[in-house]
Amino acid sequence: EDINPRTEDMAECEPAPKRARTEDGGTSGFVEKSEADTPPSLPVPKRPGQGMEGKGVQALTNHYRLNIQLPMVLHQYEVSISEKGDGENKFDILKCVKLAVMEALEKRLGGGYAHDDTCIVSPKKLKDPESGMEEDEMSLLVDVPKPNEKRRRQFEVKLHLKKTVVTRQIVEAFNESSNTSAATPYADSGVLNQITHYVNLLNKVFQHGPRQRMAASKGAWFYSAAERQRLNLSAISHLYRGFNQNVKFTADGLILAFNSGGGAFYKDMWLHELIAQHPSLDARAFAARSQQELKKVDNFLKHMRLKVTFPHQQQRRPQQPEQQRKAPRLAETVRGLAFVEGTKPPRPMTVDDVTFLSPDAQALLRQMRKAAKERNGGTKSDLIGWAAVDQAFAALHERNSLREKPLPQVRALFDALPAQRIAPNTDGTTGNPDMHDGTTTDNASSDDASRVEIEALVAAVSPPTTMGAYFQERYGITLDRNAVLVYTGSGSRKSFHCLEHAKVTVGNRKLKVDPQETAGMINHTSQKPQDRRKLIDRLLRTEADMGNDPVLGRRSFDIEVDENMLSIPARMLPPPTITLNDAGKKAEHRGTPGEWQHHDRLFTPIPGGLQAWVVMVGDRIPQREVDDLVSNLTEAAKQSGMSPRAPEVVWADRGDLPGKLSALGARLLQLVVVVFQQVAPSGVYGEVKRVCDVELGMPSTCVVMKKFSNTKHKLGYCKGVMLKVNAKLGEYQAKGEIIGRTVNWEVDIGIRAKKTMVLGINLSHPAGGTGLSVFAVNCLMDFGGHKYSTRYHTSHLRGVGVGGLGVQELEAMLGGDDGLIEEFVLRNGTPERILVYRGGVSESQFSQVVATEVPALRKVVTALSQAKTSGEWQPSLTVVVCQRRTGTRFFPPEAGGPYVSARHGNFHAGLVVDAGIVNRAVFDFFLLSTPGLQGTSRPAYYHVLLDEAPYGADELQRITFGLCFAYARCSKAVGCVTPLYYAEAAAQRVRLLNAPFFEDRWSDAPSSSAAASAAATTAGGGAGGE
Repeated sequence: EDINPRTEDMAECEPAPKRARTEDGGTSGFVEKSEADTPPSLPVPKRPGQGMEGKGVQALTNHYRLNIQLPMVLHQYEVSISEKGDGENKFDILKCVKLAVMEALEKRLGGGYAHDDTCIVSPKKLKDPESGMEEDEMSLLVDVPKPNEKRRRQFEVKLHLKKTVVTRQIVEAFNESSNTSAATPYADSGVLNQITHYVNLLNKVFQHGPRQRMAASKGAWFYSAAERQRLNLSAISHLYRGFNQNVKFTADGLILAFNSGGGAFYKDMWLHELIAQHPSLDARAFAARSQQELKKVDNFLKHMRLKVTFPHQQQRRPQQPEQQRKAPRLAETVRGLAFVEGTKPPRPMTVDDVTFLSPDAQALLRQMRKAAKERNGGTKSDLIGWAAVDQAFAALHERNSLREKPLPQVRALFDALPAQRIAPNTDGTTGNPDMHDGTTTDNASSDDASRVEIEALVAAVSPPTTMGAYFQERYGITLDRNAVLVYTGSGSRKSFHCLEHAKVTVGNRKLKVDPQETAGMINHTSQKPQDRRKLIDRLLRTEADMGNDPVLGRRSFDIEVDENMLSIPARMLPPPTITLNDAGKKAEHRGTPGEWQHHDRLFTPIPGGLQAWVVMVGDRIPQREVDDLVSNLTEAAKQSGMSPRAPEVVWADRGDLPGKLSALGARLLQLVVVVFQQVAPSGVYGEVKRVCDVELGMPSTCVVMKKFSNTKHKLGYCKGVMLKVNAKLGEYQAKGEIIGRTVNWEVDIGIRAKKTMVLGINLSHPAGGTGLSVFAVNCLMDFGGHKYSTRYHTSHLRGVGVGGLGVQELEAMLGGDDGLIEEFVLRNGTPERILVYRGGVSESQFSQVVATEVPALRKVVTALSQAKTSGEWQPSLTVVVCQRRTGTRFFPPEAGGPYVSARHGNFHAGLVVDAGIVNRAVFDFFLLSTPGLQGTSRPAYYHVLLDEAPYGADELQRITFGLCFAYARCSKAVGCVTPLYYAEAAAQRVRLLNAPFFEDRWSDAPSSSAAASAAATTAGGGAGGE
């Protein structure tokens, strides 16, 4: 009787049902999702109205209006695929099925549909090819040529009409739900779910064309692999230019967000050359590599797509037309290095470790199989000896990926088998009546006899051979006996390939880029706003080519894209008041809002100044350059009011750097400055921070000599270093009580009047998808924006950044006597409001945060209230998600103007957009809070998931903008609120300090650590460390 009135709407918009995976990698049947699999639909705060603060401006954005002919209907078909017969491996099956379904449905529909691997979106119902009638369910048989073979693979494709969505109904429901004059302060979550599902279907329609002709990546990015779109990044990587597109349902209707960009991809080169030239992999021979290096290579190779080309195929003459009609060999996915089983430590497999049947023996087995099927009328279940033949073939496929043409004389050898072995049984069938399914049994004596005869025939033709001997005998090519192998597939479909024969295919994304590649990507992709605007318009017309896309044309979905950027209303917020601590003087803004001059101001330093500090040189750097750096650092500290004494210079090599740092523990030092010639590798940098943070417990900072030498303003560079140093020195105590703290500046954020506690929750995921995810919670401990404290938690599963924080985890970080809430109360008293900024969440995961983390936060606060004040303290809770990696950009309509930077061409910091391209039904806004240094500035997108205060639009936008000025590492406003930046820095520091522990023993890692939490809190004492 207590039924949620939105249950029916939720049922209409459930995600696609899970499909059961079969052993061969296909899918069979549909498994409906249970109620436990679908997160509950919770209310989302409505927009409290548009903000009014600031001066109104017009801005262009990279969003394009979509013109849809109503009532457009979307038919969503779920696809279930199962293979008839033997396949190769599930990766090839999925690729073949995708191509087969596309070809089969094009013949049946005449084009005009969109699909991916799991579903089909069509503007009309599919017609059965035999009856010509529209059907909700049908089953089709699709034949696909096997790679490099004449045989074909057959698949059964089942189509099931899961949902029909009418655009007119979606628009009407959205308009009714987004009525801001309604009495309820929450948006209708059922309608929001319908809109999300509808937009996902439209995205499949728009992504279908680019996915067929371009390299696709996560996040709806599409890259052109054409030579004209490639730019060289390094010896092993290219930069592919591309674009990103997403459909959005906004206050102005349906729009297409379209953005330009670039991605790093591996070059199409031989795999052994790629490994040898990779900067992070050992270039020595595999026999000389340590187990750790072998593990790095194994992890690097996983999921690499490659094509296998044998030496004899490289030397072939041009194919004849009839040969060119054969199906091309599909790219295979590497599972990793092949290791010899039973060896400790594991030894990489070489060409001499793989033995398989000779070409003649392979041909014999193939011909025996063919003859057996012919003798028995095309079936295999009733023939004695068939199981042995099948078993031999399974071993062949497991140990060898080479396939040769059969020899004509093999049929005669098979005919030499005794005739009684295939004599009819009493029931008229042939063979053993107990073996009608082709399986093997140990008790079948006739089968054993047949196996012996078959093995004897195979041995008579040719004994087993190694891979090296095979190439020498067959092609006269000598392979390196130490050549290491990789493997593809699994189980009976596992295949081994020599590194020298594997070539990396076009489209392998390089996820981890080094500093050189990062600099190259920035130089190639960063453009001033006016240039980027022209590039986006050109890509929309040429590369995306939506005007000529048949799926979007009149004969299909009939969607037209307006090729003019949207012009939207925006506002320029005034910057907050920034106060430096020399006699309370207000800072004057330098040039543009969002930047201020600190070089002529004094910090609030520690008593007595910077008296005990050491400069440790970790590389071979000339003495005069080190003296110049030390002189400028001392002068910068003096001008900043830190009253420094000349530091002691200690020389060390990278090898003995940890030991030299540890030796400083006996001295009471305030600071250690470590100097490197170039940016130090993560391992060296992590060891420096581990020794200083964990062993010594003293602040440290790293300086890159190359940056200092190349800058024209060396003193200004050193003042920037002292800016971070002064914040890191943190609080100073006397008799156990805090008597002061180092301060760079104070910001009037607007949270003092109502005593607001600001939290930032962010996370750090492991690279490669395995390892520990680290959650960090950062708390602003004062109202001036310069004192922070941090706690962290680790989780064993990647992807639990959403819904991974429950009551126990938040209680460990926020509750208790040493939790963040208790620390805040001791400093400032009980807060009236708690404002939480959450990072690392996509729009599709908002409902999970609302369903799991928001109730957990409320339970923790309620429990603390009961324990401390018997329930009298009831602070309001507000949760805001911040998305920094948004594809939205804002462009001035014309160059120049009072709110446009003359140097960069970007809008000044403070541009806020809460109309036009935002969701009219919910509380969200874009904020461009940074002036930008290079290229086009990127705004942050804020989405309010819970608002118990409640905040008005102007108040929340003003507080959010003020928090962007509290970053102590630079005298500029940053791209998102400072607590999120510090939480991210703390999570990365925890990972850095525990890197060996996380990589080798992550499954046994604890959920929290006081030592690492203290290290993170040290960062929060000021700038968060460098």
